[in-house]
Amino acid sequence: MVLQLLLEGNSIRSTERITGLDRNTIMSLLVKAGERCQTLMDRMIRNLPVRDVQANELWGFCFKKEKASSVTALAMLWRRSQSP
Repeated sequence: MVLQLLLEGNSIRSTERITGLDRNTIMSLLVKAGERCQTLMDRMIRNLPVRDVQANELWGFCFKKEKASSVTALAMLWRRSQSP
């Protein structure tokens, strides 16, 4: 149930309130699930031909952390992409 709540978008604190479990227990379950997913992906996804990679969400996440410097960082990246 813990993973289901987290996958549905509940926060760790709301999951803690709903389930009555400690947040450290919730975090350890989340880490364990992530490690198992990584193992499964490493084993199952091999030699996959990739033509295009879309990283829109990654781009937004990287610059979301530092709002003050994000405009400056975006400008620097844009300038780099424009130079030969």
